[in-house]
Amino acid sequence: MDGLKIIKASAGSGKTHTLTQEYIARLLPEGEGSGFDKEAYRHILAVTFTNKATDEMKERVVTTLSKMAEEDTPKGRRAKEMLTAILHDYSGFSISTIDRFFQGVMRAFAREIGEMASYRVELDSQAVLEHAVDLMMASLEDPANKELFDWLMEYSMSQIESGEKWDITSGLKDMVRLFLGEDFKLGKRGVEDRFGKRDAIIALRGEMNELMAKYKKDVCELGKKAIEIISGHGLSPTDFKDASKSPFIRFEKMAGGEIPDLKPSFLNLQDSLDNWSTKKTPAATKAAIEDAYNDGLNEAVKEAVALLGPDSAQFKAYNTALVLRDRLYIIGIFSDLYARMHDYLKENNLILLSDEDDVVRLKGN
Repeated sequence: MDGLKIIKASAGSGKTHTLTQEYIARLLPEGEGSGFDKEAYRHILAVTFTNKATDEMKERVVTTLSKMAEEDTPKGRRAKEMLTAILHDYSGFSISTIDRFFQGVMRAFAREIGEMASYRVELDSQAVLEHAVDLMMASLEDPANKELFDWLMEYSMSQIESGEKWDITSGLKDMVRLFLGEDFKLGKRGVEDRFGKRDAIIALRGEMNELMAKYKKDVCELGKKAIEIISGHGLSPTDFKDASKSPFIRFEKMAGGEIPDLKPSFLNLQDSLDNWSTKKTPAATKAAIEDAYNDGLNEAVKEAVALLGPDSAQFKAYNTALVLRDRLYIIGIFSDLYARMHDYLKENNLILLSDEDDVVRLKGN
């Protein structure tokens, strides 16, 4: 790009000094045909990262012009004229932080982006977050917040069970600090239409309960089916290989409503009749086992592996739902806190300094 100059430098290597010289060079251009515009400072933008760097650069520009103005030369006289213009129009002397620059842009286009130009930037983010916690705790007497109350009770019980304090207020205040993190902002964008909506959390919990209930029903019915086949041939799970430790005992657990882990010994039962009995198994029992194998028990074993095995998509979905369902109260509390903070900022016409890139906060979305 023509006219683009990139200066690479580490901390403390003199970037401010170099930028000051570049700024002065644009205020007082040299060379034929360069001309002199005493309002040139109004058309030059310099941005820094911190207020300290801004103050330092402004001071250096003014000091440099002041020293140059002491010289009785054409350039000195132009420097004096430029310095006088800047001092009489200091607000037009555009050296600011990146944050302040974007605040100005947002205010200038307030109507176009649907914001109020009079909003204030709140520097004390932590105070706003803690106020959101206080507002939430004060709202628990409202019957409309029964779900929130239940979520907080679950959170409190989990804290007690893990040996933490029963007073969850401090934990909640630590939780809301996550709102200021970049990871939270990026993650929230993916669920913008649902985040902060209590109904969505409740509906999701209902979906997980349905998924888990159906899965447990399928497991239970399969267990009963297998036990019926086994007993229908005059057998019990202990008649198979390994007796009291037989893998077939898993079917009894399934029929009783459990979700047992399938050990390798069970996985090895598929299509392998040799693993169902031993040389010591009585001939009559071995014959009954073979009949049960051919009468659908082998298929029941395959179904159990498909339903409960380590590669089962249904088993993974069940465990995922189990973990998330028992942690949804955290998401519910988290989203409610976010909504409280959102409402507080909107009502007071505020925006957090850390959220200047998130202008939708004032729109009430």
